[in-house]
Amino acid sequence: MVARFGVEAESVRLVRSPYRVCPLGAHIDHQGGTVTAMAIDQAVWLAYTRL
Repeated sequence: MVARFGVEAESVRLVRSPYRVCPLGAHIDHQGGTVTAMAIDQAVWLAYTRL
């Protein structure tokens, strides 16, 4: 981010969001179904800074 956007490295923040899987299908909780979602060992990382 420093080279591409010209921001200082100290101002960069990271957020991690783990992936989830739902073996019985997605969005069944909206129809009164049981949710069986679980986190797995993969994640999305987001780096951000204020401009």
